[in-house]
Amino acid sequence: MSGCYKDLLGRIKIVAPHVAWSHCCIHRQSLAAKSLPDSLKEVLNQSVKVVNFIKANSTNTRLFKSLCGDMDSLHTTLEDRITHGGQVPSNRTPIEVYTDGSKINDQTGSAFCVIANEAITKTWKAKLRPANTVFQAEMLALKAAIEWANTANEDVNIWSDSESRIQALKSFNVKSKITQEAQMTLLENARIRLDWVKAHIGIKGNEIADTLSKEATTDGIPASLPFPKSFLKKQLLQLSLSHWQAEWDNGETGRSVYSILPKISNKQLHWSRECIQFATGHGPFPSYLKRLSLHSTYYCGCGEIGNPLHYETRCPLTLSYHHKEPSPQFIVHWWKSALSRKLSRQNIDNLITFLATNEDLIKCQNTTPSHTAA
Repeated sequence: MSGCYKDLLGRIKIVAPHVAWSHCCIHRQSLAAKSLPDSLKEVLNQSVKVVNFIKANSTNTRLFKSLCGDMDSLHTTLEDRITHGGQVPSNRTPIEVYTDGSKINDQTGSAFCVIANEAITKTWKAKLRPANTVFQAEMLALKAAIEWANTANEDVNIWSDSESRIQALKSFNVKSKITQEAQMTLLENARIRLDWVKAHIGIKGNEIADTLSKEATTDGIPASLPFPKSFLKKQLLQLSLSHWQAEWDNGETGRSVYSILPKISNKQLHWSRECIQFATGHGPFPSYLKRLSLHSTYYCGCGEIGNPLHYETRCPLTLSYHHKEPSPQFIVHWWKSALSRKLSRQNIDNLITFLATNEDLIKCQNTTPSHTAA
């Protein structure tokens, strides 16, 4: 809240006593509307309802546009001047602008060219930072082309082979500053039109723009754009994984799992609950239950220490679930192999289920082992 004593305003005045405070323009308009005469307030309310009705669906919008045309009233939107026909129409304007963006070997370039009377009259190239995306490069080229066309004082067609960028310019639900600035320029100048054209179908201007954008990756003028969210997310992920790996390498717990999975990853392993119990040893095993005082001994009913490897390879009570016992030097490889193969994981699931449902069977009846612990 923006209270002047205990909330935001009050806290700010503690630091800056002479600060000036004002509500946002929408709030001020709302406050002013409360004191309007009832007749004027009713007019505004009806106007809001009419606008909402027109914008409710595309059919209403088209009908309203048709009505404005019948009444010779101006009704121009970005949608009227941004199309995506896919090919150059016959009624071309004297000035055609083609834009493109490229990313080659982590180098990003943006470019446009102006063609008038079949001759190239202007070219523009910009080199972005490696972290910038092709989307940013192509949108920068469109923005630069729109700004140039705004100064031409003539009818100008701007062509792009990126349909997604054309659609972004038609939408007002965008947060990109470049896109918003391009939209504002378009709204101010009705002589600029945008269209989508198919790439690599032999259109001269588009091929030239494509070549220029590739050249811009090495010799374009430097252009600084904010890093995209995707890049920042990737950097944060890499940093998090790096810290996680360091903690995993230097940790004191989970060493049995570390021998199986020394490298951390954010990719799912598709291990079941039973496989996790088997890998960590935190399951229906006497060697684990004894530590929690849930079992009287570390030993299985057959007399050996009841750990996961014992039940999977040696215990006569679980003979139908056995895998071949590995040699000591291949134990780590055995664990990795057992948990990486689907059939082995299913066998482990069945083993853990058997141990959990037959706890009395595997309990050692005396605390003295009959075999030497492995």
